[in-house]
Amino acid sequence: MSALAATNEDSKGAAAIRGLIGLLVVAGAALLVWAETSTLYQIKVGQVVVRVGQTGDHHSYALVPIAALALLMGFGGVVGRSRPAMAAVIVLGLAALLIALLVDRPDTNAEGLYGVRYESAHATAREGLTRELGGGGMLVLAGVVGVVALPRRRPAGEPAAEAAEAA
Repeated sequence: MSALAATNEDSKGAAAIRGLIGLLVVAGAALLVWAETSTLYQIKVGQVVVRVGQTGDHHSYALVPIAALALLMGFGGVVGRSRPAMAAVIVLGLAALLIALLVDRPDTNAEGLYGVRYESAHATAREGLTRELGGGGMLVLAGVVGVVALPRRRPAGEPAAEAAEAA
């Protein structure tokens, strides 16, 4: 049992941990939604920007439902002290990271036909990718902290001493 999990369920330390987890979930979900409205990449020929790709358009706004589910699961994990809900937050964060790394990241360096037609064309990643990675990372961190540090809920009839021995 970790030292953080050994704290009393009603202690200030446990409340602070739940507050931190809640803050991480909200910030991670907000970053994912913000990423969807951000620029994912731009292609320049010389000093002229010839193409700009939006993050949300690139993967059909898949991060919006992930963010909404993460908020629901985070609420269940923090308020309801549900470890399965926190595990779901980890899975949702990993899904966001996979979308960012496997779907969006490869296209941030691809010039496409501009690279064929113009020797000086180059593509660069923009803030959308960074926000996706940050939001997914925050969700994974919140979920891991929730699974590891949140105290287990006791069944209704189980006394506190037996709950400590069972863990």
